[in-house]
Amino acid sequence: MNIRHIVLLAAGILALTTAKALELARIESPGGRLRFVLLAADTTGEGSPLLYSVLSGNDTVVEPSALNLRFDDRNGTGSWKAIPNIGKIELSAIALHDTVWRPPYGEQAEYRDRYNQFRVSFPESDVRLCVRAYDEGIAFRYEMPAEDLILKIGGELTEFNFPDSTKGWVNTHPQAVCERRTLEKLQTELPLTTELPNGLYAAVLEAGLTNYARGRLRAEDKAGKLRLVLDSPVVTGSPARSPWRVVMIARRPAELLQNNGIVLNLNEPCALASTD
Repeated sequence: MNIRHIVLLAAGILALTTAKALELARIESPGGRLRFVLLAADTTGEGSPLLYSVLSGNDTVVEPSALNLRFDDRNGTGSWKAIPNIGKIELSAIALHDTVWRPPYGEQAEYRDRYNQFRVSFPESDVRLCVRAYDEGIAFRYEMPAEDLILKIGGELTEFNFPDSTKGWVNTHPQAVCERRTLEKLQTELPLTTELPNGLYAAVLEAGLTNYARGRLRAEDKAGKLRLVLDSPVVTGSPARSPWRVVMIARRPAELLQNNGIVLNLNEPCALASTD
């Protein structure tokens, strides 16, 4: 696979001091419907140096939101950002994947798995970011490819920032009745379905959860600003990877249900070859 380097030169560093974020890279879905944009943040504060946004055509779905993990010392004496800074990144070539597979059972006889993908590696970090852009949604996860490390992931700094007047169907605990409300001062289970002020619908969910803590979403005083919260720290050997963080996007609520094959595509294949 060809590797190209993106170097933030002096002009880029200057731009960081005068703007909130600088675009590093972007990837579009195969049909051009959705875009994921990777951004470098102004890191004068305590936040993550890495941000992302998601767009559908000219409409913003997810406003600039943090991407990062928090590693904890196994002795409990300290913590640090998994991606501490952005000076030079390695960006893989964008690869198109397009296959059709048949499940041993399910709603459909076959599913199409079609997406564009790239991986981003960072200096001074054992973590890389994998991003897939489907026409049905955007998915990303953190990967730790190094061998024979013992990692303690204390939490994620992952955010999903929607426009402040976005409404969501919130459920505060499993099997609770969903309540439609603004996204502030709450904690909700995944998946979370939202209705944006521009008329789009988006669902935040996770897929491919194996040997990892499940996540919930929490919002404080700022409406629409959601942060992923893990149920517990994760202690794991490497290589390792987080679940997929997924944002499905549709013009109508029914399309979210119709496009639920994206969840199957992001999970590992069924271990059963047949149910006969």
